[in-house]
Amino acid sequence: MSTKKKIVMLSLIPIMFVVLFVSSILFVYHYFDLKQFRQFTATIINESDHQFVKLELGVVQGDYEKTGSFEVFDKVIKPGEKLKLKPDIFIRGEGGIYLELTDEQGKVTTKGVCSYTESISGYSTVTITNEDIVVEEKCW
Repeated sequence: MSTKKKIVMLSLIPIMFVVLFVSSILFVYHYFDLKQFRQFTATIINESDHQFVKLELGVVQGDYEKTGSFEVFDKVIKPGEKLKLKPDIFIRGEGGIYLELTDEQGKVTTKGVCSYTESISGYSTVTITNEDIVVEEKCW
């Protein structure tokens, strides 16, 4: 084997290791749902006929008592829209996270979006229809 071929072969080995390393990280990221260990986010999908003018995310503890840690989002979410929220809230101990929605007529609806958390991490997807509010949660 010539010297040029040896150099080419030896230079390909580190590149192959880098490709293998990056692909294994991507595999682990997609195979294991690591988003549940990041700061909590709530994705709101409005499939209803109503427009929501105020959204509040906050912490409940004990007998579902609001603890005072909450954030109000004065954002309008129209029918057919999707909105991602990252609340700046905190918790001491364990509890849950609620979502309070106010529509354009002033009707307030509250729904739990994370039934158990110790660290305000993970994510929830909230789908609002005319009949129901469906929550898919992965929080920690």
